[in-house]
Amino acid sequence: MPPLMRTPLTIITVCIVFLSLLFSSTVRATTTPVLTCVTVNPNGSVTVTWDPVTTTAGFNYYQIITSSYSILGTISNINTGTYTINSINTNAYVYNISVAASYYITTLNYSNFICTPLLTVSGDATTNPGTADLTWYGSTLVPGNYDVYSSYNSGTLTYIGSSITNTYSQSITDCNVPIQYQLQIQGPNGCISKSNIVSGVFSKLGNIIDKPDLRCTSVLPNGNVELNWLIPSGSGTDFNEYAIYRDNILIDSVSTFNQNTYVDTSINANLFYHNYYLKSKSGCSGQITSTATNTMATMYLVTASPAPNSCAQTWTALPLSNTAAFYQVNRTIGANTNVLLNTVSLNYIDLNIPAPSVPQYQITVQDQSGCVSHSNFSSGCTVTGIAAQESSCNIQQRFNHTNHEMEISSDCIHADAITVSLYNSVGQLIGIENSKRNSDNNYTFRIKSQIKGIVFYSIISEDKKFNGKLILN
Repeated sequence: MPPLMRTPLTIITVCIVFLSLLFSSTVRATTTPVLTCVTVNPNGSVTVTWDPVTTTAGFNYYQIITSSYSILGTISNINTGTYTINSINTNAYVYNISVAASYYITTLNYSNFICTPLLTVSGDATTNPGTADLTWYGSTLVPGNYDVYSSYNSGTLTYIGSSITNTYSQSITDCNVPIQYQLQIQGPNGCISKSNIVSGVFSKLGNIIDKPDLRCTSVLPNGNVELNWLIPSGSGTDFNEYAIYRDNILIDSVSTFNQNTYVDTSINANLFYHNYYLKSKSGCSGQITSTATNTMATMYLVTASPAPNSCAQTWTALPLSNTAAFYQVNRTIGANTNVLLNTVSLNYIDLNIPAPSVPQYQITVQDQSGCVSHSNFSSGCTVTGIAAQESSCNIQQRFNHTNHEMEISSDCIHADAITVSLYNSVGQLIGIENSKRNSDNNYTFRIKSQIKGIVFYSIISEDKKFNGKLILN
């Protein structure tokens, strides 16, 4: 703290004491100056104004002093009534100032004290939107008011109101407006004390925009990810950006309110899945952040061939709802794409694949808005060697729950022995059984009792393959 500074509370108390002394006197002594006002200048210096003394006999000089009796200046001309103090900074601190008239050798007649008014103001688009809140310290409240001046909506300092306390608030109805404020106090003989001028940018809150509605995440052939969302309802006024997050990290932003797509070119979702969500930033500050959208992950599809002419698919989840009720499994061979099924599961085994071929699979989900999410393409299965099952071939199967034996018969199977491969619902091989043809031209083999649920089987007989499905209790 500078040696000449006083705390606001101490200074206000001192000011009130000197104020009461000033206004209790009805006759001004002609050997004592009367301090009428103090004006804070833009550079922090302060100009003090007083009524000069009228008694010339024995007069030596005026001294400008603080309440700690530090001398800030000396003036020898008895008729002088103003002085600018350049050695202090009243833009930052409050000073309690008086003028003393020196007579003869030891006499100093002190004027009243007046504190330099120090104005502060707060309020912006985020911390306190909609108002500019003024607070001040110092100055003596002479009969009347503290008058507040503002440049808001005028460009020049104009009177906006008064206060008998040390606070005042002005309502702000625009975004990010540069405004200046100054405090003025009417003193004796029409002299006006003026505070420092405070400049700042003040603002209302502005239009706060809701989060967008993230609808789709699609893996493009090169592994980049395309996001699609619905634009928030209402006005785009005061919109700043959509912030885009991948795996909980901010990766980019979109600054156009009506834009509803984005391609993440810095990722390869052919290798793994990734989570995305968006937030809106808006308001006069442009930094009022909405809550996050729903998180949507890319669907990561993996395919593997558990046996000839079969392909098992597993994929990561995309949250299903009433607007996106199922996954659609698609298979592409050459130029032909077929929808294999709709399912709510996260796996599927394709047991009837034309050979030879290298099928490509993709999972899609369409929601009610018509937006379609796509998984990566996966072609991890190669079908060669054995032709696909003939559609005209009928296989009969009987399962004896008592002894866990399965009996297979078909007019299409003529081999002396067959090999039966068993798979669980996700295409994992869980058993291989061999069976010879019996006298009834059927094939019987035992299934382990611990195998339950849906079981797919694949029968290889000579140059043909036959597929089927069992449900074991």
